[in-house]
Amino acid sequence: MNARLPKGLFLLLAVSATIYFFHYYRLLPDVVASHFDKHGLANGLQTKQTFGEVFLGMTDLFAFLVFGIPTIIAVMPRRLINLPNKEYWLSPEQWAASMRFLSPWFAWFGCAVYAVINLGL
Repeated sequence: MNARLPKGLFLLLAVSATIYFFHYYRLLPDVVASHFDKHGLANGLQTKQTFGEVFLGMTDLFAFLVFGIPTIIAVMPRRLINLPNKEYWLSPEQWAASMRFLSPWFAWFGCAVYAVINLGL
């Protein structure tokens, strides 16, 4: 599986969400509701600036999930990786295939979590 599609989709989601957010950012009041109870009533407030910082922080976190973790796994010592049947999956013959498998799945996971958390899908 190729990782280009989910990584590209993540970038599209992140850019679209950022444009959408900053389009409406100037329209937000100085204090915004940031958390809601099960009935949809606001029970948490943040300043507009803090709300924007949390949004950007979440975007950075999920970008790290999509792009950083597979890279870290690829360079970290194999003895630190906890994986079922790791003698097979992390063997020199299988290493490249394992990394090609993990990278797109991390990217799809990052896309899904980003869409749910930041876009409310």
